[in-house]
Amino acid sequence: CISPGGVFNNQGEEFVKNYSNKVPMKRMAEEHEISGGVVFLADSSMSSYINGQNIAIDGGWVAW
Repeated sequence: CISPGGVFNNQGEEFVKNYSNKVPMKRMAEEHEISGGVVFLADSSMSSYINGQNIAIDGGWVAW
């Protein structure tokens, strides 16, 4: 499965600043950064032996 972090979607400036301060990459994700992981799992022979995993696409949120 994919566990996305915060995705920027015109949230308020203060929200984005507070969220970004809690993420090692210091920013929110863009939609294409999440969809890339979904495409990799759903439509790629490179993921054919992956199962039972949780892929965090969160800018490092779970690393802290």
